[in-house]
Amino acid sequence: MSRKLTSRSTRYLAPNGSDDTAQAGLGVEVDPDSVGGSEGRDLDEAFDLYERFTDKKVRQVIKLNVTLPKELICVGDAVSVMYRSDKWYDDGKFVDYKHVHDAVENREYAPGKGPRFYEPARTATPVIKKLAANKAGGVLREDLVIHRCSPPVGYPKAVAVLAKCLGWFVRRYDDGREYELTPRNTYLLGSPKANGNLLIVYCRDPRPNGQILGLISGGKLRILKDGIDG
Repeated sequence: MSRKLTSRSTRYLAPNGSDDTAQAGLGVEVDPDSVGGSEGRDLDEAFDLYERFTDKKVRQVIKLNVTLPKELICVGDAVSVMYRSDKWYDDGKFVDYKHVHDAVENREYAPGKGPRFYEPARTATPVIKKLAANKAGGVLREDLVIHRCSPPVGYPKAVAVLAKCLGWFVRRYDDGREYELTPRNTYLLGSPKANGNLLIVYCRDPRPNGQILGLISGGKLRILKDGIDG
C-alpha cells in the first residue's frame, strides 16, 4: 500500500492521528516512504490498523524513543482498559472509553484464560519482583503463578498509536484483588501482528527514552474497526 500521508489527522515507528504527538515528546517525526524491508511491511500494517480503528487517515509517523522489554512478569488478569480518542468523530472531539475484557458480553473469563497484564521485569515494583521470585508461595495453581516469561507474542517493528491511555484494571494473581492504575502521560499502542492481539502501555518519560509500563495479551483480544474486543 502507499504510505503517502494525507492532510487528515492521525500520529507513531508508529503512525498516529493528532498533531500533538511529536510535540508531546513521544518521538521524532520520520518520512514513512523512507522505511523499507520488514520494518516497512510492519509499518504498512500499522497504517491499516490505525485507519481501521479510528476511521481517520494517518498524518504523521514518528520513531518512538523506547526499547521493548525482553523479560516480563505476568501480574494477573487484564480486567479492563480505559482510553480517550476522537475516533469516528471530527478531530478534537474526544470521547472516553472503557473496554471490559470479557469472554463474551457480560461474562468474565475464567482466571488465567483471558487477556493478561505483563510488567517489564526490569522496572517492576519490589513487591511484584518478590512475588515472581517466590512464585506466590505456591498458593496458586502453577499456571496462575506470577512468573518471568518471554514476550507473549512477537514484537512488531511498527505499532499504531491508538489513543491516550486513561488507565487499566488488573486482578493480581498473588491476592486475587483488583487494582486500578492511572499513570499520567500514557498512550495505548496496538500491534498490527497476529490479529492485533497485543496492547502496549507507553509512558512519555522526561528522560531520553520513554518507558513501557505494561503489555496486555491473550484470550481473544483483538483490535477491530468497532474498537478493542475480547
